[in-house]
Amino acid sequence: MLSADDNAIFAAYNSGSIDFADTVPTDAVAELISSNNPEFHVVDELGTYYVAFNAKSSLFEGKTAAQAACMREAFSILIDRDYIVENIGQTGQIAANAFIPLGMADGNGGIFKSEAVSQGYYDPYAINNDPKGTVAKAISLLEAAGYKFENGKLSSSTPISVTYLTNTSSGHIAIAESIQQDLAAIGINLSIEERDWNVFLDERKQGNFDFAREGWIADFNDPINMLEMWTTNSGNNDCQFGR
Repeated sequence: MLSADDNAIFAAYNSGSIDFADTVPTDAVAELISSNNPEFHVVDELGTYYVAFNAKSSLFEGKTAAQAACMREAFSILIDRDYIVENIGQTGQIAANAFIPLGMADGNGGIFKSEAVSQGYYDPYAINNDPKGTVAKAISLLEAAGYKFENGKLSSSTPISVTYLTNTSSGHIAIAESIQQDLAAIGINLSIEERDWNVFLDERKQGNFDFAREGWIADFNDPINMLEMWTTNSGNNDCQFGR
């Protein structure tokens, strides 16, 4: 069944119209787990769900490379990954702080990364473990990028408004709304734009976005399958690096 509507897919499965589904609506996960439904299985995958900035977005106009990096880091540390995996994913996902997923082979008989906090780029749980410190760091980063703040919120003289592109699925929308709320804590205005699957893919590939939801499940167990996405000529280089 070719559909991006997880509610329609779930309804078709429950009615017997299809035999197998690899997704269920976010609202159905808790009941499926608590009822020990024998037809519901949680299967590990080597992959990363992430959000991407378009490097050529007007969001970065007039900013130096260092200032743009400060902006991206500020956005990133404000996102409550723990909330997303616990309340939206609900099936044991691990909060990510690096692009290579935990458990992926290193190509030399070992594991590339096996521990989330110590082997990533920052503490993915910091927004909960130290919310004041994390917010203060995000504000400091944005101040370094030229933004002004009043009482912990962006000043009206230097606003940030950004659009978030996603396809229409209950889990993706729930994550978008969570990120929207996280960024609003310091006055960043994020508007969510939903697109049908084919349009969504084309918009990302063409770079017609500021900020977009992304995900990559590895085709084979080696870091190169993740890293080769970001070469300039890669068809998966949605961030428009080098273009």
